[in-house]
Amino acid sequence: MRNLRIASAARVDIQRTLEWSERQFGRQARLRYQALIEAALHDVQKDPERPGSLQQEALGQPDVRIWHLKYSRRTASKEYGTVSGPAHFFLYRVDNDYVMVGRLLHERMAIPSFPDEAR
Repeated sequence: MRNLRIASAARVDIQRTLEWSERQFGRQARLRYQALIEAALHDVQKDPERPGSLQQEALGQPDVRIWHLKYSRRTASKEYGTVSGPAHFFLYRVDNDYVMVGRLLHERMAIPSFPDEAR
């Protein structure tokens, strides 16, 4: 398993997503989504090229991949329930020794360039 690094932009994305989730849907929903995010990070770290991950060559970013949180629902903790319709994905890249998570984005957002700090 590779080491996992999370760019500051991704940390901000995660925090904002969890705060929004709590404001809109309550504490339990935040905890469900947090468990899903944690599972997705672990899944990407364990096998960054796993089935379901998409390479972003079409966007001119051949070393960048996408992992949608919906694919981590089975591995997420069920302590707070299951997220029925996750709407976010991680933008990450794989290096020899680590996986660098650059962003957590909503599926309706355009995919930006990978953050420079995470290259």
